[in-house]
Amino acid sequence: MGLLLLLPLPLANVFPALSLVLLSLAWVARDGLALAVSAALGAAGLGYVLLMSHLLLVLAQDGLVWLRSAMAGLVPT
Repeated sequence: MGLLLLLPLPLANVFPALSLVLLSLAWVARDGLALAVSAALGAAGLGYVLLMSHLLLVLAQDGLVWLRSAMAGLVPT
């Protein structure tokens, strides 16, 4: 969870931070439901980071394909 807080993705650290805050409050209050919600928030944060990483990789790959095709049109044969 701590590594997710270090990633420079947009809004990537909101869910893990909320999860850690709720986790600490749940431990203080000894509340099992809050622990379950904290785990769900942590899983949502991990899912968001994985989704954003995948989208950024696909965008980068498509950008490279576009760049290669644009450069191929500029080079005389």
